[in-house]
Amino acid sequence: MQIPRVVHLGSLSGCLAAAHGRLWALADVHTRLSFVDLDDRVRACARRLADSGVAAGVHVGLLAANSPEWMV
Repeated sequence: MQIPRVVHLGSLSGCLAAAHGRLWALADVHTRLSFVDLDDRVRACARRLADSGVAAGVHVGLLAANSPEWMV
């Protein structure tokens, strides 16, 4: 299997989803996310940020527990 070339970080989750589909991307005791699930969550988070006015060049802080949700 050939992994698609990633042009920029913003396309990473989509490229990994295309290459690995329903294989597990992240797992802990409570959560298992496939590459497709992770890509869906990443895109939903990006939409929420854009809808809130976050644009290119804006700095965003992150406060999160050490869990798979942190990756989104």
